[in-house]
Amino acid sequence: MQKAPSLYIYYSNKDKELAYRLASKLADAGIDVLYDDVLTEAGEDWRRALTIGLENADCVLALITPNSFSSEYHMGEIGMAKANVMNSNGSKLLIPVVYDNAKLPNIISDIQAIYLRNNFDESIESVVNAVFNFVDKRDSK
Repeated sequence: MQKAPSLYIYYSNKDKELAYRLASKLADAGIDVLYDDVLTEAGEDWRRALTIGLENADCVLALITPNSFSSEYHMGEIGMAKANVMNSNGSKLLIPVVYDNAKLPNIISDIQAIYLRNNFDESIESVVNAVFNFVDKRDSK
């Protein structure tokens, strides 16, 4: 049996409810979803745990909302994710998901985004398709 593709979600803590909703829908579609609360426990070095989660994930979802730009860590984490993906020699995929009226940050403006605005389920389906298509293509090489 083939292992489920894994996807790490970066999000602003102000968007935790939306991130958990995304995570639930993606898990229902057969994706192993990783995010801070799944990877860390009290007393752990959270930066190290999140870095390991990022390194081990097949794909990275950067959730971009209006809150992203005021988050102390979020933009730096997105930069770290992009660097990790760029250094992966094609073994990882970065998927920006833009919510509400947020703008795509310059650091990832060269990556095709999915816009989560009107039809939540349709947008989730686009993420699921991107993950499975990428992993299938990567693993068939």
